[in-house]
Amino acid sequence: MNTLIRSLTKSILDLFHPKILLLMILPPVLALMLWVGIAFFTWPYLMMFSSWMISWAPEFLQATSGFIAVILAIGMIVPLAVLSVLLFTSIFAMPVIVPYVSKKYFPDLQIDNKGAFTASIKNAFWTGAKYLTLWFATLPLWLIPGLSIAIPLVLNAYLNYKLFIYDALGSHANPKEITDLIQHKRSEFYILGLITSAMMLIPIVFLIIPFYAGIAFTHMGLGELQNHRKEKNHRMA
Repeated sequence: MNTLIRSLTKSILDLFHPKILLLMILPPVLALMLWVGIAFFTWPYLMMFSSWMISWAPEFLQATSGFIAVILAIGMIVPLAVLSVLLFTSIFAMPVIVPYVSKKYFPDLQIDNKGAFTASIKNAFWTGAKYLTLWFATLPLWLIPGLSIAIPLVLNAYLNYKLFIYDALGSHANPKEITDLIQHKRSEFYILGLITSAMMLIPIVFLIIPFYAGIAFTHMGLGELQNHRKEKNHRMA
């Protein structure tokens, strides 16, 4: 838990580093441009599909069909937008974030990343596929009060945790070390994912949260990797 708290606090300070500031705006801007364009051209079709979904709903929901159709249409765009922001962050920002955090805070951490890149690519593909499947499968539950917030919160936490932990560890840890860390520190990593997911609900701030999440997971991932190796060497001594 101490590693989690340190990761959250140190990541706030790292956001103000000039190199980080220059990169911070790129992922959300790229995603915003992409999905505003897609939404503009596909909105009529999304509304048609949403209206069809509502036609199967109980009569009391059909009384507000116009409003519900908009919510469902937005619900079909949001997961793709969130996923693209995180992927843009992974592609453009993490290759800068990880070396920066490693050099500043973990200069003595040895690199043993044989096979980790392939594992990271596979993880990104399957995580994205699972996330989208779960999102669209639970979309009808958005009609239940409260779940329209709870479901995105939980699924985005899962996405943050599964995507960024591989990016954070992939340049230093081998696949076995990554598997061991996820197995033993799963709850801590998921809590970090849940915290950063909740931050995405804050207006304006949500634009930089994927970036902040990447930094926080790098801090936590490398910190736990360092502790894991120390404990392993201690047992072998």
